[in-house]
Amino acid sequence: MAAGSAALALCARPAPVATERIVTTDARPAAGVAELTAESDLVVRGVATGRRRSERVAGVPFVVTEVRVTRVLAGPAVDMVWVRQVGGPGVETPDAPVLVAGHGYLLYLQRFAYGPGDRPSGQYVTTGGGAGVVAA
Repeated sequence: MAAGSAALALCARPAPVATERIVTTDARPAAGVAELTAESDLVVRGVATGRRRSERVAGVPFVVTEVRVTRVLAGPAVDMVWVRQVGGPGVETPDAPVLVAGHGYLLYLQRFAYGPGDRPSGQYVTTGGGAGVVAA
């Protein structure tokens, strides 16, 4: 009977993974492309690589994804950027989905700093929340 129990355990469905849902609607979304561009430090076309890390800051989950830049449309010349977004494993962000490895994007980006008066971290966040990410 022990062998039968072991076989049954191998066929059992895994426990469901808890999902946290975070709504990230921007308080004042950009009116259009001209405003998104004006409010951005950098506008690029790029492809999300498989390099990313997850972290929590003050209890808020973030994922930071490397993007290989294929074209700079506005801002300084760069080959790669790290994009910080709310989200990560087990987190749904319907208004601003996390970048997917291998997918191309048009990104409107602002420099990220941890707090007012802090120096920029070398990372970027999307301008206007989900409005700053366009699948390309």
